Amino acid sequence: VQTCALPICGLVLQSTETGVGAQTYRFSTATTSQNALVSPTVLVTTVTVEEHEQIKALAGLGRGEASTFAVVDNTMVSDTTGNGVAAITADAALQVESHTADITPPTLAQFNLSFTDNIIVLQYSEDVVLSTVNVTKITLQSPASSYTITGTTGIAYGAAGNTVVEIGLTYTDIVALKAFRSLATGVLDTFLSAELNVVEDPAANFAVAISAASPVQVTGYAADTSAPVIESFTLNMTDGVMVISFNEVVAASTVLASGLRLQSTSNGGAISPALAGDVLQIDSVEITVTLSVASANLVRALTGVAVDINTAFLVVDPSAAEDVDTNQVAAITTSAALQASNFAADLVPPVAVSFDLDLDSGTLTMHFDQPIDGASLRSEERRVGKECRSRW
Repeated sequence: VQTCALPICGLVLQSTETGVGAQTYRFSTATTSQNALVSPTVLVTTVTVEEHEQIKALAGLGRGEASTFAVVDNTMVSDTTGNGVAAITADAALQVESHTADITPPTLAQFNLSFTDNIIVLQYSEDVVLSTVNVTKITLQSPASSYTITGTTGIAYGAAGNTVVEIGLTYTDIVALKAFRSLATGVLDTFLSAELNVVEDPAANFAVAISAASPVQVTGYAADTSAPVIESFTLNMTDGVMVISFNEVVAASTVLASGLRLQSTSNGGAISPALAGDVLQIDSVEITVTLSVASANLVRALTGVAVDINTAFLVVDPSAAEDVDTNQVAAITTSAALQASNFAADLVPPVAVSFDLDLDSGTLTMHFDQPIDGASLRSEERRVGKECRSRW
């Protein structure tokens, strides 16, 4: 026979003999198959990598003799006198005589990690089947730490085709990874290992396992560039403890109470001075700030601020905190202050800690451990010695 102009023309593979419900693949002029006559009657076609992967991506085609048939147009080849080959139609396709299964497993060529998009991108040496991806077989590791992925928000093929798998990271996994300060902070401490059954190719070959002893280093790394957002806060005015909840992990060492103020309403009103206090030094989505006694008393001294949940609103300057990627917290302005989600009023009665008596001036000065309401003062309750009442 004589072959037509390269690439091979008029050959279709299909998965059934009759064409009913068949998957098909047609070789076309867009491919670059190489044809060679190994004898006057035998034509060998070597398909390209592209063609190979496209055929393998069809899960029901070419998996064995029972799913491999050929349909031939009479223009595919001709004999030496110009007679076109006898056509083989789709309703009576020719079954393969010898079939060698694909036994080559896919290998991970590279992977990328993006905390901008919160995805892991895996690129394999060949097509893989999306439905076989098991994200819990993936572990991110560094010389100091490791973390196994627990779930996904979704899995999709990448723009480059079925060799690329994009795995959406869950909020739980993102928070856990960012809480490590020795893992997945950049290219130098981001490596991946994977168990054998992390994914399969269309021929049901498991991808080659990647051992923890020889992990693959990340190729592309994108850090988080979004400002952390305060979602809620609670305030206990008895002990001066404020717990602030963020939408991502915040570096506790960057939290400054001086970037926080309390306000009486969501839109203006009385407002406290910059707060002061200690921060619990644990990187987390929840940060605990304990107000100093002086700072708490300055708030208590304000009329109508942090008296109850309806007067407890938070104002935040961007300098108040940073996430673990050094992004400053989103500001909360005085015109849109955040109301406390939970509030505990100051229930501890003020304690008189000392007093001064000046008999020359006839004054008695009392010192309390927290601000008091002067209008509530009852002079008859102040007694010096057994009988003498002070003059106020």
